Amino acid sequence: MRILFCFTIIFISVSSYAAAASGDVQLLKQARSQIKVIAGELQAKVARAVQKKGAVNALDSCRLQVTGITDRLSIHSGWEIRRTSLKVRNPNNMPDPWEEDVLKLFAQRLAEGVKPETFEFAKVVNLDGKRAFRYMKPIIMQDFCTTCHGQGLSPDLAGKIAEKYPKDQAVGFNPGDFRGAFSMLKVLPGDPP
Repeated sequence: MRILFCFTIIFISVSSYAAAASGDVQLLKQARSQIKVIAGELQAKVARAVQKKGAVNALDSCRLQVTGITDRLSIHSGWEIRRTSLKVRNPNNMPDPWEEDVLKLFAQRLAEGVKPETFEFAKVVNLDGKRAFRYMKPIIMQDFCTTCHGQGLSPDLAGKIAEKYPKDQAVGFNPGDFRGAFSMLKVLPGDPP
């Protein structure tokens, strides 16, 4: 399947479709905007914490910072925002089946040589009897991310990670690698698709 993003919307009339498509474009713009805020703030805050405290003492910074950012944005925007991956550190970030399918699609696209910054995935789905807009955007490893997620971690840091996250899978990455994705969900008014 070669889909960068897809909208699954079923409407009876052309005018309903046009109105809904316009709404979906707005949701896509909102999702992209939220991701830009999260990624920018998270990168800046985690990099600053590692620089000031060192990687071992800043280990929780990534989790705590993203939680604070996503909680703040969720309250103001109505979006459920999280990070997930095929190789999680925190078991609370395990992908649901829909997210896992999209993560595998992203991994496939990367294996085919598609630049990760060029893709995203959006779809209107039936979620527990309600319409929901779902969106995912890949997270690509940055240089500073390898401090805690790269290869050859310091023994102190590896020990601290093993203590806090005994089932950690989120290591061995290089800059530019596909790390996971931001996943966003917004419940919509109306009947499920």
